Amino acid sequence: MTFQTVIEIPITSSLKLPEGLRLAGQDVPAADGKQVPLYLIRLPDGSDMEMVAVPAGDFVMGADDSDAPDWEKPRHNHPMEHSYWIGRNDVTRGQFKTFCAATGRAEPEKAYFDGKLGEDRDCHPVVMVSWDDAQAYCAWAGLVLPSEAEWEKAARGADGRKYPWGIDWAPTKANYLDASCPGDKIMMGNGKTLDEHMAQFGGRDLDHNDGFPYTSPVGSFPTGVSPYGTLDMAGNVFNWCEDWWDETGFPRTTQGDFSPPQGGAWRVDRGSSWGNPGRLACRTSMRYGYAPSDRNEHLGFRVLLRP
Repeated sequence: MTFQTVIEIPITSSLKLPEGLRLAGQDVPAADGKQVPLYLIRLPDGSDMEMVAVPAGDFVMGADDSDAPDWEKPRHNHPMEHSYWIGRNDVTRGQFKTFCAATGRAEPEKAYFDGKLGEDRDCHPVVMVSWDDAQAYCAWAGLVLPSEAEWEKAARGADGRKYPWGIDWAPTKANYLDASCPGDKIMMGNGKTLDEHMAQFGGRDLDHNDGFPYTSPVGSFPTGVSPYGTLDMAGNVFNWCEDWWDETGFPRTTQGDFSPPQGGAWRVDRGSSWGNPGRLACRTSMRYGYAPSDRNEHLGFRVLLRP
């Protein structure tokens, strides 16, 4: 498979930035050996969150691979008429706790693995948050959740790469279901172990150990960076997105309809998690949905700023 050439409109340094956003004065690594500018957005508590820019321009969305389910098809050129800034990392537990303290919102329920390793997990992505929790954080911060299309472009670039870093699977570039995870001991709601539940999707990779049984601190896999400088968009935790889930929505693109669904029962989540097989689940086109009230140990979010 070859990458497709797509023209993008670069974000220039002369562009007037939205209120609260500023250039950090340094560049950070992106895929393919590139460097991109780092931005900072000021949060209501006075702290800063790292952001990176994604330019306007069409991109390749979806998949036609044999390992892609029907709800990822067809692979198509998708318009992106605006530039935007997206969180370089997932929102961390520490950042979410700050929001809870400022607003009086209850902190998320602890995951079953919290405290097992005797470490400070405030630098890990927040989990056990519903779509409504994520929306409330965004409202407080003056930000939004990414649309499904915005998330996918930030993860894979314009050229349709299968993983954030390129075409080929690389086990050292993501936190996924490998030998470090006790998948044979984690029980799922269906009465199966995590290993049993994931066997049909490729199962646990016993030939690789990334050192993280569960979530990892954000940014722990810098070589898995995307073309725009986003981290952990393969593995670690799923990300809530703004859109309603539509299992059959992508075929509408063949008639030129790129609009998101206007309602539904589930919200989209994108990416993959520490409990998912790597080669299959860490693909940039991977998409799924949960009820907005759902909370689990695999699901977090990142934020976005539109002009």
